[in-house]
Amino acid sequence: MSKTEAKVKQTMIDYGVKVYVPTDEELQAFKDGAAPTIEEYKGIVGEEACKAWGIE
Repeated sequence: MSKTEAKVKQTMIDYGVKVYVPTDEELQAFKDGAAPTIEEYKGIVGEEACKAWGIE
């Protein structure tokens, strides 16, 4: 997490937003579920565009 992201996150927490951090297992399940969609969009926008957005 970048310094800016951490600052924004803390500001949100200060305003009362509850931030949920998924477990490793939950995060992996999300990644597994999103994989087909990510592959589809790589075909639409190209791998280079996906890499630019941190989607690999």
